[in-house]
Amino acid sequence: MKKLICLVLAIILSFEGSLIVMASNTISDDISIENRIVSDSEYINLVAAEENISYSEAERLIYENRKAARIDPESVVILERTVTKKVNRDFELKCTAFLEVLRDNAHRQYIEILSIKSPNVSLVGTHVNASMGSAGVEGKVESKTEAKVYCNGSIQYSISTDVSASLDLPGYSIGGGVGTTENYVYDVNTIFHFYL
Repeated sequence: MKKLICLVLAIILSFEGSLIVMASNTISDDISIENRIVSDSEYINLVAAEENISYSEAERLIYENRKAARIDPESVVILERTVTKKVNRDFELKCTAFLEVLRDNAHRQYIEILSIKSPNVSLVGTHVNASMGSAGVEGKVESKTEAKVYCNGSIQYSISTDVSASLDLPGYSIGGGVGTTENYVYDVNTIFHFYL
């Protein structure tokens, strides 16, 4: 595996009046990271869906949590981060989560991870994009500068037998496909690291 290779691509876009910054880092041949700063409204909608509450209730909940923690709301940034690990030449595991991050506005540096929400793990490859059930995925803030997503479960996917012969398919066949498709299960037991 190659040592640290960093290629940073910053794209600044305007979305719903908020500044959205996307950055991509290739850490090695096997791991890459993408970041996107999300708008307040997108994050409020995410919390509302996760907590099964209204938009205004989610907005109030976020405000109250930050007030209780004595955090200036203007110094909090929401990052949507995706960490990608290669499985083999044809497939990769993608883990996406939303990080609530405290920023030192004077120095424009991220200084603390406050929370991690909605972790999602997917197997992505040629003709495949399948997610692991949420029961097998858990996100935890481990320290001020690190959060982890623990994955312990299975991803089931279907693929056409016409293309499967030329691919390095992860997991094992469980048969039972419809028509010319076959079902596979890929067991995943790994940890994704989210560092500041």
